[in-house]
Amino acid sequence: MKIYVIHEHADSLTTLASELDRLGVAWDEWYVNQGAIDPDAVPPPGVYFNRMSPGAHTRGHLHSVTHTRELLAWLEAHNRPLINATRSFELQISRSRQQLALRAAGLRTPRSVSVVGGREAVFHAARGFPLPLLIKPGRGTAGRGVRLLTSLESLYDHIADPDFTPGPDDVTVLQEYVRPREPFLTRVQFIAGELTFAARVPLTDAPADSQVEILPTLDDPIVYRYRAFFRAHEVDVGTLDFITGVDGLKYTVDVSTLGDQDRAIESRLAVPTDRRIAGLLERALRTEQRRQAVRDRRVLPALPPLQDAPLPGRDAQPTADAIGVRTHDTHARALSVA
Repeated sequence: MKIYVIHEHADSLTTLASELDRLGVAWDEWYVNQGAIDPDAVPPPGVYFNRMSPGAHTRGHLHSVTHTRELLAWLEAHNRPLINATRSFELQISRSRQQLALRAAGLRTPRSVSVVGGREAVFHAARGFPLPLLIKPGRGTAGRGVRLLTSLESLYDHIADPDFTPGPDDVTVLQEYVRPREPFLTRVQFIAGELTFAARVPLTDAPADSQVEILPTLDDPIVYRYRAFFRAHEVDVGTLDFITGVDGLKYTVDVSTLGDQDRAIESRLAVPTDRRIAGLLERALRTEQRRQAVRDRRVLPALPPLQDAPLPGRDAQPTADAIGVRTHDTHARALSVA
């Protein structure tokens, strides 16, 4: 029995692989792009960690996300332990579903519209939308394709660009621009329900390590609401970003279930994210091994068939067995069968 890491990008495994090797646990990678899934086949026993990136298509892996969705359903049907299973993955791959889930949980988000279709549909939806606005692919790709547009003319120029694409699911998100009270966002990460860090990150494309501030504590009610949100959506590993607007209100602007990948943050953490994830996977594996041992003990070995005692004749005296009285040895055998 081992740990399996589902992925499509070797670089996403580098530090996690080192941490798992350091712990000495058995693990293997499960590379996903295209292939077949046989519903009658039985997945190998073990613990599965889903680290599929929603940006797989940007590396030419056009089928990885779809394949992962089917793979997770197969694993769940066979009751395999999963870290970041289907419900959390659906949040990861759809900004639209993030918005719906956050709002349903009573968490404030910027106003947004999800547009399905091409350039004409996007431009039509943007008419009358408050400016400035952010335009984003419907599937998050580490900030790629996110633009701040201040006029309909700039929007038209953007979507007329030959390089414009709504993404692999043909969804483009138009989002209200929240003017921040200060030029940073706050990111919080939870692993197995535990707040592992809170950080202030400058609102720049590539913040320097020195610009990132790890907060010693975050005594804010939003922490408890985020923890409950992740629990409700079965997110075992994930981060949320929020911005405090000039109105003093907190707006949740992003959800990720990959675990923190920001080098500027990771360089300042006392315990790196992948070390915590490796520990979580090790504990999950040990738990599954104990459960399997219990299941194995419940399977009784096959017993030899019981011999029927001969029926006594009309004039014969019934034996003790024939009238339901067991000798000591027979009673012991009956208990073992029961």
